[in-house]
Amino acid sequence: MKLRRIGVIGCGEAGYEMHLPALAQMKDVTVVGACDNDPARLDRAAARFGVPVFSSVSDLLGGASPDVVIVATPPDVHTSVCLDAIAAGCHVICEKPFVPIAVEGQKIIDAANTAGKRIALNHEFREMPIFRALLDATKVDE
Repeated sequence: MKLRRIGVIGCGEAGYEMHLPALAQMKDVTVVGACDNDPARLDRAAARFGVPVFSSVSDLLGGASPDVVIVATPPDVHTSVCLDAIAAGCHVICEKPFVPIAVEGQKIIDAANTAGKRIALNHEFREMPIFRALLDATKVDE
């Protein structure tokens, strides 16, 4: 199964500075929409990346029909956005921190399992040199 229709929810730092530029360089991927509640961020994303923009999550999910959404919103709305995306039939890649409390994370995981969808968390920092050095320095010999 090839998932080529991607939506980006949140056009702040992570969505605009990391995800949209990376997606713009990927072959066989179409960004079918970007969503934010800030009109200036939407204008900026549309101008730089030439993507359709939506002012609400429901408009993006219903109007663009993505296969996958990247959730790059503030963490306090991750739960509702992830659940809405799964309910709309999307796989989800969510920025960190995932959710405020573990029970909300389990709710998302359960919804994804029930819907047959995948959820992934973006945590690129584990590969950054300073974090890798910390991990290497704290290894315990068995």
